[in-house]
Parts: sequence; structure tokens; C-alpha cells
Amino acid sequence: MLLMEICAIFNKPGSTAEKHQSCRPLMRTLASDNSFLFDILKQWIVAPQFFNTKSTSVDVDIPVLLEPSFSLFINFFSPSKRITETTSYTSIHHHDDSLLTSVGVRGQYESLLFESVCEQLKNHKMELLAVERQIQQSGNVIHVPPYSPHVVFYPDDLTVTLALWSKANPACSRPLFPKARFSDEDIRSWWSPFVKTNELKIVRDNCFVNIDGALVYSDRCALPPVGRHFVHNFFAKLQAIGFDDYSFLLRWNKSLKPREAALMKPILRSLFKGVSIEAIEDTYTRRNPVMHPTLSELEGLGVFRRRPNSDIRCF
Repeated sequence: MLLMEICAIFNKPGSTAEKHQSCRPLMRTLASDNSFLFDILKQWIVAPQFFNTKSTSVDVDIPVLLEPSFSLFINFFSPSKRITETTSYTSIHHHDDSLLTSVGVRGQYESLLFESVCEQLKNHKMELLAVERQIQQSGNVIHVPPYSPHVVFYPDDLTVTLALWSKANPACSRPLFPKARFSDEDIRSWWSPFVKTNELKIVRDNCFVNIDGALVYSDRCALPPVGRHFVHNFFAKLQAIGFDDYSFLLRWNKSLKPREAALMKPILRSLFKGVSIEAIEDTYTRRNPVMHPTLSELEGLGVFRRRPNSDIRCF
């Protein structure tokens, strides 16, 4: 089995980067196999407590493997009726000392990868330089090195990826940077025009935010209250990717307690009858210009200053 081969690769000696490279063809094969995607989703549908999940996003991240040295996820990136694809899906951020290898399963999104800012981050303020325009689509491989900021833009259609994560140097992995200078009160004030500030949850992240026309590093970001639409949005994803094993879903529904089965019946009825299930967008998808700049705003901040012969272009 391909998943066992990936585990075997990470159990061998060698650098993390080499292991990611070796996993690419295996991930491509998995990403091209709808039965693999559907089987993983089935495993989680029947998992206890799965539908008690709460999320701040319309999206769903499905674990495939959670090993001590690496993890493998199926990630869903949703379009938005309120936000265009020229708006960043996330804030500009990096992943500390983690390596990310992502393979497209379906759909497409575009992203920008920036120069590594390992040294600059220590000063909390810098001029980022975009070095690669990345297009994630079926079969494509995107690699995001450690401490390399990147930003993803909203897709036109539901996009699914298979993502491999691991620490670049597991033996000495540790936080590299001191705390940023922004307080919780600062961040709440940035969000105040968009959501009630008393509903905000401050969480640690490695983000770059637009403060007075400059991109400034912050290790804290704000998220709105936990969403309440996980079940609905999960089945919207199932419908969008063409999941049609209705006999499995009927058997699963019959195995539930009467109250749980009754709650699931309306959404299953829509799925079986082909009635469109629209994702419910929570406050997380409200655009905050501090956290989610558009391409034109990024251009105004100077991130498109080009090296000689660079092929970076505005989208």
C-alpha cells in the first residue's frame, strides 16, 4: 500500500527534504485515485465524534496519517460568493521550520512564494520579495520550504490537495523567533470593523499584516468564534467532489442513534436527490484588509519588486 511506502520512507535515514522528494510520485498516484480519497472520507464519516467538529472556516482538513515524524492531510479550499479569487485566502504566513509538499487532487488555486526571511524576521519588519508564482492544480506539486512566507488566493471552484508536513530538522526543532510586539488589544482593534471584538479568539501564528502600508511580522492572529456549520459544509464538499456511495451513507445513517440519524436525514436527502448543497460562510470569510490583502494591495506594498529575469507577474 502506498501509505505504508510513505511511512517506510520516513523510517529510513536521510534528510527530511530528500524524504519529501521521494514521496512525490507516491503522493501523485494517491491524488489521482478517487477511491483513495473516498475511502479516507468514509473512515472519518464513521469515526466517533467526527461530526461534533467545530471549525472557524467553511473548509475541512482530513487527516490521512498522523505519525511522529510527519503528517499527511487532505485539504479543501472553498471559493466564496463574497470574495474574489484576487483576494488572499489567508494572511501572508510561513510555517516555521516545517516543510510542506502539496499535490493537487482537483480544482486550482494560485499562490505566491516569497524569499526565506529567516534573518529578517528577527527584526519583525522587512520588505518581502515574491520569488515564485505557484499554480496548484490536479497532479501539480508545490513545495514550501521552512521560513518561506507564502500566500494563497481564493479559488474559482472547490480545490482539494494532498499535503505532506514534517519538521525540517526534527532533532532540534524549536521556536526561532521571540514574541512579536503586537498585543491582543492591537489585533482586536484591527478586527473591530468586521466582527464583535469580544468574540475574537487570539491564537498563535506566523503572519505578516499590513500596518500603515508596511508588511509587519506578527506571531499572533485573530480568529472569529467557532463556526456551527461543519456538518452542512462537509456534505457540501462530498457533493462537489462527486461522492456517490449512497448505500454506504444509508448504512451509516441506520447505525446512528435515532436523534443523530434524524438530524442527518435532511442533508442526506438533498445529497441523494441531487439538490445543490451550498456551503455556509461564517465570519471567517469576511475580508479583513489587514489580514487578507488583495493582489493590488500587495503590489502597493512592494512585494512584486522583481529580481533581474524574474517571471513574477501580477495575476
